[in-house]
Amino acid sequence: MYIEYNHFIKETVQFCKNKRTGCVTYTSDKGEAGQIFIKSGRIVALEYAGLTGVNSLPKMVDISRINDHQFKELPVIITPEAGFPDTKTLLQALLQRKAIAHDSQREGERARKSSKKINDSSASSFSEPDSVVSSESLTQATLISAQQKQAIKKSLLSIIGPMAEFLAEEHVDEAESIEAALQGLQQDIDEDSYFQLRQSLENLV
Repeated sequence: MYIEYNHFIKETVQFCKNKRTGCVTYTSDKGEAGQIFIKSGRIVALEYAGLTGVNSLPKMVDISRINDHQFKELPVIITPEAGFPDTKTLLQALLQRKAIAHDSQREGERARKSSKKINDSSASSFSEPDSVVSSESLTQATLISAQQKQAIKKSLLSIIGPMAEFLAEEHVDEAESIEAALQGLQQDIDEDSYFQLRQSLENLV
């Protein structure tokens, strides 16, 4: 009996969220076998179609359905290879069907984007504020209420899907202000998603 690819990845998200340790073995609709090794909720290794690590992602994200899969509790002594992405990055890539590079390559891309943001900010420093929530208005709310946290989680879920629960646990549940929560989320979601999130929260404060 098969399951859809997205459902399979959502199950993997839950294994990570619940801090499980073991191995997810599966066979895709293409007849290729794969394994996902998880240690205390952290993905430490990937294998699919004879490929390992991030090299297996381009083929993994091309899967339509999973024909057979199971999670088996077992000791995992694998150490992630140098430059192996963090679990949040991997799960986002799998859910969004995007191949990703090693950490060193992504750091270079982040640096270029950061430089562009600084230049864009300088160029527009005298422009009128747009409809997106400004940092000034958000920081005025020094404390964040349970209702505001729920609003952020709901908006995040509608924008990025199942990964929202995983990221909210880290960045929203422990945040002391709305801005702190958003700054944490900004590190783990793409620019378009972050822009949509801030727009959706325009009337929150």
